[in-house]
Order: sequence, then structure tokens, then C-alpha cells
Amino acid sequence: MKFVRERRGGERRRTIVTKEEEGNLFSVKGGIKHDHNTYMEKLLIIYKNSVQSAYKFLQESKGAWCREANTDFWKRLWSLKIPPKISNFLRRAASGVLPTCFQLQKHYVTVNADCPLCNSSTETIQHALVECSVAKAGWHRSIVDVGAGTATFNSWLLGIFTRRHEVEMEEASMVSWAIWRARNDIVWQKKS
Repeated sequence: MKFVRERRGGERRRTIVTKEEEGNLFSVKGGIKHDHNTYMEKLLIIYKNSVQSAYKFLQESKGAWCREANTDFWKRLWSLKIPPKISNFLRRAASGVLPTCFQLQKHYVTVNADCPLCNSSTETIQHALVECSVAKAGWHRSIVDVGAGTATFNSWLLGIFTRRHEVEMEEASMVSWAIWRARNDIVWQKKS
């Protein structure tokens, strides 16, 4: 066992590694060796001690996030004065893992991908929270300008967060959560 020094973002870390791991971690110049071809090996070696870095790596590798554009977004999201369950909901929605009908179908759950509320479009996260006629009714009662349609909920929410109006960001967060909760009550509890 030996200590290996890493440098990330100006901070130094000391990590205990075995002799086999030592040869695999860093080359003389401090860069990552490129002789490891499998995805999981790279993930485990590069980001062994940092869940946050591993999450960023996974998001970037699937094209969900661009590191430079969104670091400020996440800081703003977690600093909002909203309940943690709503922050967590927004994180899931912005990351594209909210269980809409389209997402469920993508993961081989046998459901109809059409929106169960309006039956006019595929129920993506963007549709369920912004574009659906039921969602639009909720947005018309808020101070948030929904604006023109965007491709994803992530880009729509990022647009609101770049305006830097804290009240608008908090209201967008609360209304999005209320729409999702009302949608779930209608779909799963059969409430009207």
C-alpha cells in the first residue's frame, strides 16, 4: 500500500492504493492512462473517491449536461429557499429521470407513452410539467413566464434560472412540483 497524490481543481488529495492500482491510476505527467478500454474500469479508477465527480462524468458521457454551463445552475437550485423534497424533485426532473410514461416505456415498462391527462402528445418530462393543457392551466396562475417551447425541461428550467430572479425560480420550482403532484393524483389515485 502506498499514498498517491492527486490534484483536482487546485486541491490535493492523498489516496491509499495498492501496487496494482498505483500502476493504473496516473502516468508520470499526472494524466489518466488510456490503456483501459472498458467504461466501468475508467469510472472506478478515475472517480474512486468522489461520488459527485462520478455523477458529473456519467451525466456528461450521456450528453445530459455540459459541465461549464450547469455548475452555477446546481448551486442556485440547492440554495433556493424551498423544501428539500422539491429540490430533489427538480434534480430528478432536470436530470431526465422523472418517471413519466415515456421514461417508463424507455425502460421496458409496458405503458402507453401518451399523456394520460390530455392524450394529445407523448408524455415527456417537458410535456408533463410545461406543455400539457393541465400544466398550462397551472402556469397561467403563476408569475413565471413559460415562454416559447423548448426541447427539454432541463433547458427550460435553465432558462428561468439564468434570469436570476430568486422569486421566479422559487415559484417555478413550487409550481412544477404542484403540477407533478396533481398529475400523480389524477393518474394513480384516480382523483379529478
